[in-house]
Amino acid sequence: MNIGLVHKSMGAYQESEAIFKNVVNDSKARHELDKIQCVGEASDIARKIRESHYRIDQVAELYLAIHESARDNWNEILIFETLKEYLKLNKDHGLAWIWYGRALRGLFHWRKAEKAFKKALEYCQEEIQGAIFVELGINSCRGEAASVEADKWYALACKVKGKDEGFFWKNRGQNFLFLGRLDEANECFEKVYDCHWGSFEDDEILYFQGLVFRAKKDFIRARSYFKESLEDNPENSKSKKALNGLEGIEECIDIVKGF
Repeated sequence: MNIGLVHKSMGAYQESEAIFKNVVNDSKARHELDKIQCVGEASDIARKIRESHYRIDQVAELYLAIHESARDNWNEILIFETLKEYLKLNKDHGLAWIWYGRALRGLFHWRKAEKAFKKALEYCQEEIQGAIFVELGINSCRGEAASVEADKWYALACKVKGKDEGFFWKNRGQNFLFLGRLDEANECFEKVYDCHWGSFEDDEILYFQGLVFRAKKDFIRARSYFKESLEDNPENSKSKKALNGLEGIEECIDIVKGF
């Protein structure tokens, strides 16, 4: 499986396809196989872009098709193979650079992805710069849950005011949480409540605050956050699991102290 992913990131799609076919019983391998089988479609779109460079309306129509595909059915191979041609003709299209950066990140090309996101900063409107800073933060984690470098980008995102400010503080808080910087994480989560909401809900923030206090071994407060999260959204499976994991914790601690 991992060897197949390496071949995919190198653009050796045939070799990658052969490997994934050998582990087709693996759901992840089947998913990767579906992506690779779109290479022909990607090549066709890329060819049309090259042939239509003098027809702005045609190129714009092709970009819209790429954008819709990226939004509805993410496939980093399709996005990468098509946008690398599109951006040769439309170097100042900031949103396209964002999609391109995400595709590069999906192919584990971290440095190239960083360059793409920085290109997006050059050409995008100011109101979406915060989202690009978040992309740079995620990219700097190199597939890990958190990194010290990521906070530099999340901090810049949090300076951008607007409807997504809460989302930026959430990302910064998560990064601190996974770095073990618990007080800073909780401060970020508290700031979320004062911001305009992004694409998340109160129950998610309450869950993260529960994780903060569980890590601090303040199990009573952790449990109260998990309970509050479930009151807000009874379907939050993560909070359910975390709350169940704390059942009887005080009694266990008392038993251990007795030895």
